[in-house]
Formats: sequence, C-alpha cells, structure tokens
Amino acid sequence: MFCRNCGNNLDEGVSFCAACGTPVQAAPTEQPAPQPAPQPVQQPVYQQPVYQQPTYQQPTYQNPAYQQNPTGYAPVVFVQEMPMKWYKFLIYFSLFASAVLNLINGIGMLTGTIYQGQADLVYAVFDGLKGLDTIMGVFALALAGFAIFVRFQLSGYKKIAPRLLLILYIGVVVFDLSYIIGLGSVLPEMAMDMIDTTSFYSSMISSAVFAVVNFIYFKKRAHLFVN
Repeated sequence: MFCRNCGNNLDEGVSFCAACGTPVQAAPTEQPAPQPAPQPVQQPVYQQPVYQQPTYQQPTYQNPAYQQNPTGYAPVVFVQEMPMKWYKFLIYFSLFASAVLNLINGIGMLTGTIYQGQADLVYAVFDGLKGLDTIMGVFALALAGFAIFVRFQLSGYKKIAPRLLLILYIGVVVFDLSYIIGLGSVLPEMAMDMIDTTSFYSSMISSAVFAVVNFIYFKKRAHLFVN
C-alpha cells in the first residue's frame, strides 16, 4: 500500500509513514451493497381444458305398419280394360279400305278411267281438267300410302300413331274440298250442275266426324301408345 501524503510504499501493518510520518489510516472496508433477495419465480399454471364428449342421439326410424292380409295372399289389383273394338276395326278393315279406295281414285284420275272411256273427249272439251285430275290423282295415291303407314303405326302402338290418324282424316277432307274447288275453277257452271258432288261432300263430312271421334277415343287410351 502507499502513503496517502507522499506516496511512499508502505509495509503491511505499519501505523506511520517512514518517509513523512503521516499516520496510516486503514482503508475502509467496503461493504458490499446488500442485494435484494431473489424473488421466487412463479411458474404459470396451465389448466388442461376439459373436453366434453359430444352426445349424439341416434335417430329413430319407424317402419310403416303393414297390415297383414289375413288370407296370406298378395292383394290383386284389377285394372279396368279399355274396349278396343274400334281400334281393331281401324287396323283390320277401315284403314285398308281407305287405302284401296284412294288407290283406285288415284289411278282413275291419272289414267282418265273415271270418265268411262271418254277421257279424251272430256279433256278436249274442258281445258285444264286433265291437269287437275293429275294433281288430285297424285294426292290420292299419297293418301293411300299414308293410310297403310298409319295402320302399321297403330298396330305397333306407336306414340305418334293417333296423331297420324288425325292427320290422315284431315288430309281426306282437304282432298275432297280441293277437288270440288278445282272443278269449279276449270268447269263452267253448266258442267258443274251435271256433276254429282254428293259423294265428295259426304266423304268430307264423314272424315271430319271421324277425326273428332278418333281424337276423343285415342285421348282416353294415350297410355297404351308408348312405343
């Protein structure tokens, strides 16, 4: 240690400086500053969450109550059968007859045989009649072929068959009406008075009635024609 007055190096334990005589004061003992007591660190407490098991309610299915037949046999359901006599008349007779008649009329108009061997004379007197007969003859042949087609559509229970039958009857009405109007345009009034058009009017009226009747008839039986 050193003298605080002169700085002379002093031995340990001397009370005065050997150089200047200055008393040596013991260096104060430094007391360490009191340290605060460490506070205990509190560990956080983690609380485990409680999971509640969900409760599922099983749905309850109720079977429909079936009443047992005391006889032990399955019930028999009776379906009312629709009468089909008119349908059979159409496919076995009416449509074939219509096809034959239209075929005969068509050939007769195209060849002039409807005038019983006097076609050249008639056509020579009445200009334009041959052209009318040719057009209507082709029309009649088309109706004959269409009648056969409709017949097989009906026999096969095709869904479109009732509609085709209605078109056939409408076609006959158009044919008769067109022929009457055509005759009136190419023949003079005197010649028209000599022609019996009763058959054309009766055919036209009957075809119109059949169209309405068949529309009602097959509308009630639409469930049968599903092919």
